[in-house]
Formats: sequence, structure tokens, C-alpha cells
Amino acid sequence: FGAVAMVLAGRHSDRTGERRWHFAVAATVGGAALAVSTAATGIVWSIVTLSIAMIGLASMFGPFWALATTSRSALSNTAAAASIALVNSVGNTGGFVGPYLLGAINDATHSFAIGLYAIAAMMVAGAALVLTVDDR
Repeated sequence: FGAVAMVLAGRHSDRTGERRWHFAVAATVGGAALAVSTAATGIVWSIVTLSIAMIGLASMFGPFWALATTSRSALSNTAAAASIALVNSVGNTGGFVGPYLLGAINDATHSFAIGLYAIAAMMVAGAALVLTVDDR
């Protein structure tokens, strides 16, 4: 489902030329579903909410990278390439550190809920940040 949603979101974003709201809606839906997944009581609801979270997460990437590479900013080509490299490096570092932090939170609290709330909050904060930044 996530792969199909990612392609459809990217395609719609390309057709409309709009990036910020596509990213923000996907991030908010993904974050909300991730937060709701902590309250799921059965396996079916857990799978449904985590699937919706994955749809939101996967749908963020196309509009985000399109926004990052087509923004009408004052950055030179070299500075734009360096900023994309920095974003990619920070993202990869988060991909390495994140599972360790989630494991440490789980060990300390015996629950994944706090870690999932933190990830959900970061997704929603990212949505808000993208909406507040002027892309002109």
C-alpha cells in the first residue's frame, strides 16, 4: 500500500506542481496514525494503523525531495547540492541512531508507545515546518 501511495502522491504532486501541502498532509496522516497505533488493542487494528502510518511516511518522500531540489531559493547550485547532502546525511544518521533510541526507550519503559509518540511528533513538526517556510 505504501509503494502505491508513494507513486500516486508523487504523481499528483508533479501534476499540480504543489509540494508543501502534499508533504504536510502525508506527514500529518502518518504521524497521527502512528500515534493512534499505540492505542490499538488487537492485531487487526495494529496492522491497519501501522499500514496507514507507512502510507503517510512513504508519501512524504517524493514531494519532499522535489521541494528540496526545485525550490526557488537564492542558493547557488553548489550550495543547493551541499544542503541536499546535509539533509541526506542527517537522515542517514537518524536511521542509524533511531532504532537504538527506540530500543533504549523500550528497555526503560517496557513500552514502544513513548518512542512512537516521539516519532509521530517529529513527523507532525516536520509538516508544520514545511508549511512555515516560504519556498520563494
